[in-house]
Amino acid sequence: MWNERPLDSADINPFGTNKEKAKEETITADSCKCPACGSNMVYEPQLESMLCKNCGNLYAPDGLEPRGSLGINTAPDYIIPFKIDREQAGEIMNNWISSRKYTPRGFKTKCRLTKMESLYVPFWLLDSAVTSDITGTGKKYEGIGTKILEVTTTLSYYIKNLPFNASKKIASKLLESLEPYDFSKMVKFESKYLQGVCADKYDQLPDEMTERMRKRIDKYSRSHTHLISKQYDEYEERSNNSYTRINEVSVKYCLLPVWFMTVEYEGEEYQYAVNGQTGKAGGVVPVTESYDALSKLTGWMKGIRQWIPLGVIALLLVAIIIVANLNSVMSTLNTLLTVMIAFDIVITTTYLVLLLLRTIDRSLVRKKRQKAYDINDYDEEPGMNSYFDEVKGSNIKVNEQLVTRIVRVKNQKGKVVRENNYDF
Repeated sequence: MWNERPLDSADINPFGTNKEKAKEETITADSCKCPACGSNMVYEPQLESMLCKNCGNLYAPDGLEPRGSLGINTAPDYIIPFKIDREQAGEIMNNWISSRKYTPRGFKTKCRLTKMESLYVPFWLLDSAVTSDITGTGKKYEGIGTKILEVTTTLSYYIKNLPFNASKKIASKLLESLEPYDFSKMVKFESKYLQGVCADKYDQLPDEMTERMRKRIDKYSRSHTHLISKQYDEYEERSNNSYTRINEVSVKYCLLPVWFMTVEYEGEEYQYAVNGQTGKAGGVVPVTESYDALSKLTGWMKGIRQWIPLGVIALLLVAIIIVANLNSVMSTLNTLLTVMIAFDIVITTTYLVLLLLRTIDRSLVRKKRQKAYDINDYDEEPGMNSYFDEVKGSNIKVNEQLVTRIVRVKNQKGKVVRENNYDF
């Protein structure tokens, strides 16, 4: 037992209580002041920079070299004036609704426009340098051998005027479906453009949106994986080891023109929007319930419940056999036997039909249903090709490191008998 051992001052009892209190020590950071305005700065992990929340300037953690600005202005810097009027917007929306597929019968003719308004929506426009490191594993086949390579790809490019919705009241997905805007027509803000049109004020600051900014850019960078995979016979990205950085940040405050509309159909309201400059429309329309009919009909056929009809059929067959044997003794059971056989045939046929419908639903209808949802759930997510800064250009570098070489050994008949792995 520990307590029976002689006490040694150098050998502290781990199960006892230390009578001498340890000195409490905490690590504190010296406040870092903004070189521009003197306010305290915080570290912004998404930008890997020090951020001044007073003036929005960004600095390198080491040396405080300027890295850009999330400039926060209270009057807009720029505005894109309305080009589409009310009549045009209504016509565009009607045509857009008519182009939707897989909608309920009568929706295109019976839906009713109940509200329509024009609004200047606040946006932050992001200019930035982007660097994305994408890692993966590539395989190259070389005769009887295969090279397995660690592939690190670095994408470098610049973006200009990438818009981010600064209003929490409006769904960003809806506004993204209206992109792109033609920012060559953007002009310096003047209050005269607001005559007769309402304008929202931002309720999200740029420093509150850095994660959203990085995620959208990161997703776009990853969409170029197909360019990397073409260089290999097989390629698999490892997303956990990939990362996107944005720096040289500059943000502008801009008002963009949008027509908002509400359509009513069978007691439900559906929201739509039209780009007030280009006329591009977006929104959500309902999907016909016929694509859900089979799913509802056969949805119970999973788990233990799908075997219940088979159990009933088996019990009926046993009962039919018993009654058939008794029928040779008692002729009065003939009618009961006939009814049981007919009932068993009906249940068996119904179950087989349901199995067929379930197979059809899984192999055919499910694909059409998903296609309908994809078509009617806004529009395809916008890419970022429109926001490339072509003047500054882009670059892609691929670095390969050989990890394993697999050599297949064949016998005299040319059949592979084993594989030898050589790690590097």
